[in-house]
Amino acid sequence: MLTQDNRQLERVEELLLVNAARYDHVRSMIRPALARGDWVVSDRYFDSTYALQVFGAAEDLGPLLEAVLGAVVGDARPHATIILDLPPDRAAGRRTIRKDGPGDPAEDRRDFVQIAAGFRSAAEKDPTRCHLVDAGRTEEEVAVDIWSRISPLL
Repeated sequence: MLTQDNRQLERVEELLLVNAARYDHVRSMIRPALARGDWVVSDRYFDSTYALQVFGAAEDLGPLLEAVLGAVVGDARPHATIILDLPPDRAAGRRTIRKDGPGDPAEDRRDFVQIAAGFRSAAEKDPTRCHLVDAGRTEEEVAVDIWSRISPLL
């Protein structure tokens, strides 16, 4: 959840701001890399926006997201998306372990149960592209699972 001037932004504001930054990233980084024939690996893309700003919103922001993505992303869409699925309580424990200092207050206000459901919903909406991976296993098991899903694309 983003904040500006000590007020919480509405989801539609977040969606538009995140995509304004994404437009620049796609224009300046992703499209040139694809034009060179490079592979692009990103840790967050539009499924994150769906999970964080669209899924579970009081108003239906799905059509707005699709319209914005048409202009922002266009054909620069991933061939595969890995969604690491972990129960929110276990994810909270991992976040606590990796924090070096005080937490992000905005992160503390997020509904991680709803966000996790949003990522699962994104995977259900596009099961050909989205691969839901059980992240509750060992790093080695998760890596093998991810590789088995990505290697056929290489």
